[in-house]
Amino acid sequence: MKPCIRCGESKPISEFYVHKMMADGHLNKCKSCCRSDATANRVRHLDRYRQYDRERFSTLRRRMSVEKQRISYRTRYPEKRAAHVATGNAIRSGKLVKGPCEVCGSLVVDAHHDDYLKPLEVRWLCRVHHLIHHGRFVHASA
Repeated sequence: MKPCIRCGESKPISEFYVHKMMADGHLNKCKSCCRSDATANRVRHLDRYRQYDRERFSTLRRRMSVEKQRISYRTRYPEKRAAHVATGNAIRSGKLVKGPCEVCGSLVVDAHHDDYLKPLEVRWLCRVHHLIHHGRFVHASA
């Protein structure tokens, strides 16, 4: 167990990032505090980070990397891609109308497919509840 210098909680060593310059080989701030600090820093300097992101994406190497990932996704998950396209087309044509998040009622929603072979059968979930549903939501505590 190791105490975090920011939150003061004692946590297992696995909850600290590796840092070879520290005496025990791990950073003194826990992963959770590191993430919340990074998020706060990005919010504080949002304009600078947006400019950096724009410049980074404008490089040919980065654009090619993103395109390679896009092609790889489409190749690995053709049924997901087909469902996403069909859903987008149905929303644009008015055949499918977005509803509120079925958990919190938010109007900013994603279409969640329980079965990709039924592309127009969707559940409306806000981004947070969609990520929670898929087990990918990481809460950055302040």
